[in-house]
Amino acid sequence: MLSTGKLRPALCLARRQWCVSAGGFHGSSRRLHDPNEVDLFDFRYTTPFVKNLFVGNFIREQVFPFPQMKQQDYDQLQQMVDPVERFFRDDVDSRQIDIDAKIPKETLQGLKDLGLFGQQVPLEYGGLGLSNTEYARLGEITAIDGGIAVTLAAHQSIGLKGILIAGNDEQKAKYLPKLSTGEHVAAFCLTEPTSGSDAASIQTRGTLSDDGKHFLLNGGKIWISNGGIADVFTVFAKTEVVDSKSGEVKDKV
Repeated sequence: MLSTGKLRPALCLARRQWCVSAGGFHGSSRRLHDPNEVDLFDFRYTTPFVKNLFVGNFIREQVFPFPQMKQQDYDQLQQMVDPVERFFRDDVDSRQIDIDAKIPKETLQGLKDLGLFGQQVPLEYGGLGLSNTEYARLGEITAIDGGIAVTLAAHQSIGLKGILIAGNDEQKAKYLPKLSTGEHVAAFCLTEPTSGSDAASIQTRGTLSDDGKHFLLNGGKIWISNGGIADVFTVFAKTEVVDSKSGEVKDKV
């Protein structure tokens, strides 16, 4: 069993150059470009890759070559890849999870013990501090079971992400340590009966209390992953804000 506070893994994948053609992806020993010759601050490379595809631009320097990692990081992640793979092979019964429509408590505890509830939470808050590349590598394993994959993704990719990105220091110190260990589970509340997942059309409102210390939520949410087991909820709602330019009061999600 590995410590979730000190281990900082990295990616374990065989490195290989790839080309793309009408027939799909295929291996190649040809180097697509010299990364030293690419100015990553060039507008072509800072514009979103998918957005460029929609206007007919394929900027392959944005995705090739496959991300390279230092050998030390590679070796560190391998220390976590092996026990995670072993856990999913020996201790996860996906068929029974589907039959029961529930992940057993002992399986959830095993995931927590492996640090999988805090993969991208910074080390100072008890997480593993993984990069997106490292997180994706472990995701290749956790995706073996769909129920577990959704539970972990809803918890950290969206559930606690708002705290991680926009939370102040006090909020991070209050919530992230318990979220990183899985003592608390997070959920992401966006979808509503009349608006689906269209954030701009949601009707739930958050009204600031008279003492200015909390918001009163009024609305309804549906199809919330982890909703039945979560302790911390990130809830999308409209609030009144004052436009800094016009001084008008407007609704903002």
